[in-house]
Amino acid sequence: MHPATARWVGLIFGLAVFCLGVFGGFDALSDGLGRGSHRKVARDAEAKYAMALKNGAVSTACFEAGVAAGAHLSLQDEAQFRRWKAIENECRDKP
Repeated sequence: MHPATARWVGLIFGLAVFCLGVFGGFDALSDGLGRGSHRKVARDAEAKYAMALKNGAVSTACFEAGVAAGAHLSLQDEAQFRRWKAIENECRDKP
């Protein structure tokens, strides 16, 4: 590649990266990555809830229901948040 062409390519690439950063492209990208991790937290907490409940560890199950509710809240998934919050509250009301 000719040196002048390489400079132009580098300049255009640098300008594109700069514009992404200034206009929120990085925020949108990080938000997408964050949602994936919240989904994983929710799925893991739901699985841990089921395992704890199956093995009679009620206090642990209550805790995991709360974690699942919090993860769904972060995802802004109101239906799942309400579901897991109700499970957590019902669990805590048991003796």
